[in-house]
Amino acid sequence: MSSTKLVHIGVRCTDLQQSIKFWRDALGLEISQQANNCFDLTDGYHNFRVFQHNGPDRPKHVSGMLDYLHIGVSVLISRQLPNDVSLWDFRSSQMV
Repeated sequence: MSSTKLVHIGVRCTDLQQSIKFWRDALGLEISQQANNCFDLTDGYHNFRVFQHNGPDRPKHVSGMLDYLHIGVSVLISRQLPNDVSLWDFRSSQMV
């Protein structure tokens, strides 16, 4: 086992409020802390911070991919939510 420990992960997003709406309301993560233009989110075990991106437009990814970051999550879908994710009112292509 490695002695290296992951300390934190930071994610910059183009629309902070929309991103938080997705992570909190759609995926059920809790906001553990909030500061100026950032939120710390947790599932009770893993934590990460979401920041507002205030810089210039991002250049295209060198490999042609649409995203800069990939995060995998496992979600138990509630029977109260529509099966069609597009009905959840979240812009999936602009989350992060």
